[in-house]
Amino acid sequence: MQKKKIVTVILTAILFLSAALIGVANVYRVDSVVLNAGTVSSAARAEAEALKKELEEAYAGESSIFAGETVAKEIFEKYPYFRMSGFERAFPNQLVIEATEEEEVFAVAQGENYFVLAGDGTVLGVRSDSANRVDGSANILVSGLSASGAEGEKVRGEHTAELIEICRVMATSLNGVRSNVKEIKLIPEGTGPRLIFYMREGVKISVKNPSVLTAEKASALTEKYLSLSVEQRLTGGIQVIESPDQTKVLLDYSPNYLLGV
Repeated sequence: MQKKKIVTVILTAILFLSAALIGVANVYRVDSVVLNAGTVSSAARAEAEALKKELEEAYAGESSIFAGETVAKEIFEKYPYFRMSGFERAFPNQLVIEATEEEEVFAVAQGENYFVLAGDGTVLGVRSDSANRVDGSANILVSGLSASGAEGEKVRGEHTAELIEICRVMATSLNGVRSNVKEIKLIPEGTGPRLIFYMREGVKISVKNPSVLTAEKASALTEKYLSLSVEQRLTGGIQVIESPDQTKVLLDYSPNYLLGV
């Protein structure tokens, strides 16, 4: 008899909890999605509206208790200009998603089109013009590279990774790279390829064999560039190479370096 009472109590408790959970689940359902997207360009604002609508449709009626980031991440993959930076459940019925707009930095020439890239090398789009979509100013024009990759993927191609890494290091010390570099060319040579950085003041920087000691060369050339006087930055060039045993970075500035370009 005692066992029957215990079983009855347990079953009653289970039924009570089940009913409570069903009731809670019915109350805690997503009925709105707030997308806080720090948009800058007019094109991004239109894309943000489409992104918000797709998020709302995907989460509509879902339990706000169990709603996770996976669905949102999959949707964000369709919008390469946006990166999800936050996901929060605002109980009982709301999701708050934070996003940032990726900044255009590079325009890699490929025939009549350009691969437009973010600073980390993500392909934002392929289009016929190289201007920055925010204000129409120039993105960094890159030529001589063979770029490929779908939107939202990291760009692929010989020496693209080295170029992105060098610019990343430069950007940390120069408060951004697009305001300092106007053009980059890959110059193939029999003794080794060179990446030529055309700085906006006029000086050029030649990085020979960019795949060798890439990070070290990036740090060294940035330090050297920052050490130049205002007058030195107007002309000449900085040559960056490695020692014969490839263990040390060697570099030099001269107002007479034309760097062959």
